[in-house]
Amino acid sequence: KAFGTSTRSPLAQAGVGLQGYLAVLPLLFFTSFVFYLWLTRLEYPASLQEVAEILSRPHAPWLQVYFFFVTILLAPCFEEMLFRGLLFPILVRWWGLGPGILVSALAFAGIHFHLPSLASLGVMAMGLSLAYLYSGSLLTAMVFHSAFNAVNLALLLLLRN
Repeated sequence: KAFGTSTRSPLAQAGVGLQGYLAVLPLLFFTSFVFYLWLTRLEYPASLQEVAEILSRPHAPWLQVYFFFVTILLAPCFEEMLFRGLLFPILVRWWGLGPGILVSALAFAGIHFHLPSLASLGVMAMGLSLAYLYSGSLLTAMVFHSAFNAVNLALLLLLRN
């Protein structure tokens, strides 16, 4: 069902989103490491996503606030409505649960147009689909996605300094 329905409170849905994010982290780290080693072996250059490069540069304070808003709130909400709210239920109805999770994850990872992060974004997207499926709530996936973006943005800013 598109956009899901849940009887849980919004706070409980958000809590499940944070738990999902924490649960996926070990697999995310492992997948990122193995994929990085594979790309290194193929002599593919390591790089940040273009948006990560932009976010890691110093900016005026008002622009930094805007980037935080887009990265942590707007993008996760939009992408989750598109990928888990619309695409995922359609793919599950057409092809079944497993292919629906896999194809929507590949589509999500693919739209970021960055080979070095393809595997980790795919794993994250599978986790987002499972969190959405488990909770029945798009808010769960949005919080999960926001947590992922917020932690990565914080790490970028720490590395910048």
